Amino acid sequence: MYQISEAAALSGLTVRALRHYDAIALLQPATRSDAGYRLYGNDDVEDLRRIRRYQGFGFALDEIGELLAALLVEALVLTRPSHKTKSMDADAVKLAALIHHCRNDNANVADLCQRFLDQDPNPDDRAFAAINQVNALTVLGRHEDAVATHRAHIEHVMENQPAKEWADTMDISSTGGSWRATDSARRMGAAVPLRQFDIRPLNSAPQSGPGSGA
Repeated sequence: MYQISEAAALSGLTVRALRHYDAIALLQPATRSDAGYRLYGNDDVEDLRRIRRYQGFGFALDEIGELLAALLVEALVLTRPSHKTKSMDADAVKLAALIHHCRNDNANVADLCQRFLDQDPNPDDRAFAAINQVNALTVLGRHEDAVATHRAHIEHVMENQPAKEWADTMDISSTGGSWRATDSARRMGAAVPLRQFDIRPLNSAPQSGPGSGA
C-alpha cells in the first residue's frame, strides 16, 4: 500500500489532486491506516494514471468518472460468452477474466482469452491471456489444447523478443500451470509433437538413457 504522497509521485499527480478526487468520489483510496491516513493500492495507482491520461485528452473530471465506470461495465459485458467485439480493452479483459475466475467459470476464461489473443495484443497482455487460457484449459481437462496454446505463445515470444526475454517468459509460465498441462497430456497419452524445442521446466534436465551421453 502507498501513502498519498507516494501514490501521487507514482501517478504523476499532486497530493492536492488526490485529496480532491477523494472528496468528489472520483477515486477514493483503497483503505485508511489506523491513524486515518489514506492508503492506495496498485489498482488505485493505475486508475490515477488513467485519470491523468484522460485529463491530457481534455476530458473533464465528471467525464473521467464516467469513463472509469464504463471500464467496469465493459468488463462485465465481456463476461457474456456470446459477446463479440472487434477490439477489447486489455484492462477490461483482465477484469473480466478475474470475474470469471471468481465464478470458477473456466470455459469462459478460455473463450475470453482466445478472443483477446486473436487481436494480437502487446507482449505483456499476450502473456497474461496465454497463461490464463492454459490454466483454464488445464482445469477443464483440455490438455492438448492447453499444450497448443502454450506452444504457440512460446513460439511467438521466441520469434519476436530477445533471448533473455523469452527465457524469462518460459520461466514465468512454468509457475502458471503450463508445465502441468504438458505433463498431464503426456500421462494421458495425448499427442504432444515437439518441433523446435521441448516444453519442460527450465530446471528440468533431460532424462538419461541410451544415446543420451549420460
